[in-house]
Amino acid sequence: MRVLHIVSQLSTGGAETLLMNLLRTEKNRTMQFDFLQITLIEGFYEKEAISFGSNVYKIEPLRKSGIKKFIEDIDKIIQENGPFDVIHSHVDHLSGIFMYVGKKNDINVRISHCHNTSIEGFERDFKKKLELYFLKYLINKYSTNFIACGLEAKKLLFDKNKDILVVNNAINVDKFNCHENDIRELKNELNISNQIIIGHVGRFVEQKNHKYLIDIFSDFCEHNDALLLLIGDGPLKKEIIEYSIRKGVYNNCLFLGQRNDINILMGVMDVLLLPSLFEGFPLTLIESQAAGLPAVISNNISKEVDLGMGLITFISLGSTEWANEIRKALYKENNLIFEERKKILSSKKYDVSSLLNTLKQIYGEQNEY
Repeated sequence: MRVLHIVSQLSTGGAETLLMNLLRTEKNRTMQFDFLQITLIEGFYEKEAISFGSNVYKIEPLRKSGIKKFIEDIDKIIQENGPFDVIHSHVDHLSGIFMYVGKKNDINVRISHCHNTSIEGFERDFKKKLELYFLKYLINKYSTNFIACGLEAKKLLFDKNKDILVVNNAINVDKFNCHENDIRELKNELNISNQIIIGHVGRFVEQKNHKYLIDIFSDFCEHNDALLLLIGDGPLKKEIIEYSIRKGVYNNCLFLGQRNDINILMGVMDVLLLPSLFEGFPLTLIESQAAGLPAVISNNISKEVDLGMGLITFISLGSTEWANEIRKALYKENNLIFEERKKILSSKKYDVSSLLNTLKQIYGEQNEY
């Protein structure tokens, strides 16, 4: 069975990391996962995906190519490299265009998968609102299946009368049972001593609210010796580096870029900080709970992310208590050992094997027709 996954870029975003977790887990290779990304820039995971036998196709983004050429490019990729049994899109509002081209090319299973609860910039611009209305129409007309990462994400793109399946984001849980030697070795590599280690994982984009993150950290540093680990890349990275210099905390920040050792980095951290403006169901928060890492997060993030382990603290973006909540999180007792956390994650189907089985059923059920 050949599945064409549509991604923005095969980089370290939540959806792409999820797909790589699936690719690494699919040992029997009954499914061929190929990827079509809407940028010509090589993604962090590209070489690894190719090493598993995947093909990675690239087209220019819509804003650069224009709608006519964008559709032609998708059409050409599918016609020259198909046939595909399934097209599974992870690009939120743009999914409708891929569903339309998939239908045109007789792909029977066409899945729109929503990974978010909001779309940046569309609320304030009337022209963009009209564009979104049309894209949602395409999604609902040409998709055969509708998947959302959580209950809140169900509401963003899909008509209420659609049969929408909520499928949990999933991880390889065992990776987050890190050995103390690995944590100690990474601390030495990063030259970390006895400071309080605060972490953030996410692309440098407006959604992740990095300036506010730096403000919170600056406030916390007034009374604490702390280090901020910033993991990820993105268009606003240079701006955030400059902002950290202006705030006087640059020397207390480590900009680590994209990493493939998030599990060990979470073992290094004392607290995860996530003041996002909006999120779908962040994979990062499943990972942090698997690692037993306390997290202080924006209450704009869905309450669904709290899996009942006592590790999540929600706080308003307008609050002045972020630094205090970080201090409280540092001393919060985590009485659950790894095996207990693993049991909770598995029972709630946040392990990658459960997700793989669910997707196989979705792909296979439709292919019988």
